[in-house]
Amino acid sequence: MVKIMAVEIGAAGPVLLLFTYTFVFHIVLVNIDIGLALIIPFLKRYGEKTQNRLLLALSRRYMRYLAIIYASAGVFATAFTVFLLSFYPPVISLISRLLFWPYTLALIFLGIRLFSISAYWYGWDRFSSEKHFYLGLVLASTSFLVPFSLRLPMAFFNTPTGLVSENPPQIDVVLQFLLNPTFWPFYLKSVFGALVATSFMLLTVHGYYYCQKTEYAEDMTKLLKKYFSIGSASFIIAILAGIWYFFALSITSSFKFNNIVGSLIGKEPQGINMAIPFLFKLVVLVTQGTIIGIFLWKFYWKKENFELENSLIRKSLMVLGPLALITIIVGEIINGYSQFPYLISDPALVSVFPAIDTNQVLNPIAAAFDVYVITIFALVPLFLAFLVLLYYLISGKVIDQPS
Repeated sequence: MVKIMAVEIGAAGPVLLLFTYTFVFHIVLVNIDIGLALIIPFLKRYGEKTQNRLLLALSRRYMRYLAIIYASAGVFATAFTVFLLSFYPPVISLISRLLFWPYTLALIFLGIRLFSISAYWYGWDRFSSEKHFYLGLVLASTSFLVPFSLRLPMAFFNTPTGLVSENPPQIDVVLQFLLNPTFWPFYLKSVFGALVATSFMLLTVHGYYYCQKTEYAEDMTKLLKKYFSIGSASFIIAILAGIWYFFALSITSSFKFNNIVGSLIGKEPQGINMAIPFLFKLVVLVTQGTIIGIFLWKFYWKKENFELENSLIRKSLMVLGPLALITIIVGEIINGYSQFPYLISDPALVSVFPAIDTNQVLNPIAAAFDVYVITIFALVPLFLAFLVLLYYLISGKVIDQPS
């Protein structure tokens, strides 16, 4: 049994690793998925209006990426859900009572997203340009709706606003949905963080193959400058939302806030001390911000050309994609681990809802060593599938010039 600060990890340690493994891959894929769905319809529409073959070819290719990523993210989400059902059965009953409407909304919006992805791909060469664009707007709108519904429960886990009666549990839906002080910054940070990750990863992937000269080099340069602009603007908004979220936590969730930065400001964490991961995230954000600031100054203040032929410029910009993904991964780990072992980061609620103490409701059968072995063995194909996904997304098998 391992003790970190005031928390005994014990048998929950391997469970945390399994949850982290599936959730990290899921959240990375979801962020790219959200960003692609926002970019594709407008990229295709602009390509049609300007008759730009490069943009039309890329929008079609991105749609293939979106389908693969959406399906892969769903697989990891399913694995995470199965783990939750297996290791913490009482949690499901609690969630169904307290968070019925947010998860019902999530299922509805996920269904609309699945339909819009399928319909948009099916109608690519079948619908008129205008009708196809309108369908694309439905697809793009789900990139706002799905995070909206899924961040609602996570905001409730930060601070249970809307819980007007504990026994029996009763929820004020308006308070729970719209007036949770951590929801809106968390939601905005998620959406714009997804745009940061997607824009900069496209900048990274295309920048990697930019050295392969093509007749479309000029158009590609313009497109990558646009990705840099979108990613930079989204980065600034995400940072502001992150600061807002951080201060909202400090006011409404002292348990979680102290676990994140308590040891840095002279307060004692009650759970897992996340100060080091938090400092690491700050270093990554400062690095991102510095690179973005330098190139904003060069390209927009000094009016210099966006010269990707310059190896130093291209490689510096390519760093932004991996840094964006690292920021998302570390941020989600901090957000999740900082409230362990509680599902809702309010220890006082344990007396009313014992199931929120995940250390106390761990299913001993599922936590058996043999089950862990089987589970890890079953995760190997998921990991291999993810590697194949990466191969098709960034390998030279898919070139940048249109056919």
